[in-house]
This record gives sequence, C-alpha cells and structure tokens, in this order.
Amino acid sequence: MKGILFLLAFALPMAFGFTPPSQPLQDVTYDAPTNVQKTSSSSGSISFAWDASFQAVQYKMYYVKRGSSASSYFYTTNTNYTFSGLPAGEYYFYFAAVYDGGVSPWIVIEDQIM
Repeated sequence: MKGILFLLAFALPMAFGFTPPSQPLQDVTYDAPTNVQKTSSSSGSISFAWDASFQAVQYKMYYVKRGSSASSYFYTTNTNYTFSGLPAGEYYFYFAAVYDGGVSPWIVIEDQIM
C-alpha cells in the first residue's frame, strides 16, 4: 500500500515533467479602498467617496445599524456611493475592493444618520 501511495504522490508526477515550485507559494493580498470619506449626509442618506484601488473591478459595501443585523451587499464600479432610506441611528459602513482573484480587507467608517 505504501508503495502505491509513493507512486501516486511522487513518482508519477516526476515522470510526467512536474517539478515542485522552488519557493513556496505566497499569499496574495488585495489593496483596500483608500481615503474613504463621507462627502455628504442628509435625513436618511449618507454619501461616501474614495480613491480607486489599482485593478479593482468593483467595490463591495454594506452597513450595520447599531443593534440591528447587517444589510445586504451593495456593489458599484464607481468610486462613490450613496446609501439612502436609512432610519436615524448609529451606523458602521464597510467598504472593500473586489478583484478578479479575491476581495480586499474591509475598511470601516462609523457615522450617525439623523
């Protein structure tokens, strides 16, 4: 049994030209949106803008009202977004850049809706 495992795991790949990488694979990191700023707010809405993330294909956002569940995700290809229809309260707004291969870490902004 050990001989078969060795054959499948090591001998066959080497026979067909497979060579293991010379260096271990590195974790890929993705840049989050930078300079996320509130640009305006009014009764029930709040707008944000940020600097573009190189090679991001879109941006993913959501919010959590204190004491409530998280919203659904919102997506945009722009570098700004307006959340509307929000009842008064304290909120946490989350922003991430989406790439072909993954998603950046989240940026969190805390703010009040009047």
